[in-house]
Amino acid sequence: MASTTSARLDRASRRLDGLRSEALPAGLPSAARRFARDFAEKGLLVFASALSFRILLALVPLALFGVALLGFLDLDGVWGDSVAPEIRDRVSAPAFTLIDRTAEQVLTAKEGWWLTVGAAVALWEVSAGIRITMRALDRIWEDGRSRSPVARLAVSLALSVPISTLLLASVAAAQILPPALDRRGGGAVGDVAARVLGWGLSAILISVAIALLVRFGSSTEKPFHVAGAASVVVVVCWTVASTLFGLYATHVASYGTLLGGLAFVFVLMVYVYISAVTFLAGLQAAAYVGEGSSPSDV
Repeated sequence: MASTTSARLDRASRRLDGLRSEALPAGLPSAARRFARDFAEKGLLVFASALSFRILLALVPLALFGVALLGFLDLDGVWGDSVAPEIRDRVSAPAFTLIDRTAEQVLTAKEGWWLTVGAAVALWEVSAGIRITMRALDRIWEDGRSRSPVARLAVSLALSVPISTLLLASVAAAQILPPALDRRGGGAVGDVAARVLGWGLSAILISVAIALLVRFGSSTEKPFHVAGAASVVVVVCWTVASTLFGLYATHVASYGTLLGGLAFVFVLMVYVYISAVTFLAGLQAAAYVGEGSSPSDV
């Protein structure tokens, strides 16, 4: 029954996205029209919705596992010195109090639980997002053969460990490394250099994670140049989206009212969805590289 429902949803998404592709403006360049048509006909917006939902579910256990790991490595001070100040500037005061108390409890009383059961939950949610991406990759590259559910589960679980590790390392590079280097001195120039180094290292780690997913997540393994092209496109677009969200969270959002707090939650959900769309768009663009063509080759 589950497979029948999934097949019906796939057919419905194809029909809906087919109607969207027929409604594309005639004034679009041929390259943009082909890209938009391929994106719609393959139902990638549906996959983006499912992927963003899984990302939201994975955020909490993965973040708490990272906090527990700090406690396990005797790096409790990193939370108060580097991580907490960054969060304080981006959320309301009540929300930060709740987050800070939760982190302190994880660091002191519940470290073992989140290093074991919490880690398993986080890896399962990450693997679920990987399985969604694997199905999207089969659509994007139009692979004739598809993995069985058991094989897809095994591959997604195997990939969840290195990908989760790389994602946590990228967050550490972007949020922990710059303040640590800045405390060594250097003034304004040192602060800028530390942030450039941290964000650059973070981008490299995310690129490696995406390349692993593209190469081994597809039903047919893709060459490294295709995986690399996908990772570069995705990281550039994701960086733009993250920068815009950071500007909103820091300078625009007002947390003095209930509406401001709700707006932040809504924008966070939109940001995750846009990140998922950007991710799949980068994979679709990389597919043109893999087939030796570009969107303009209609």
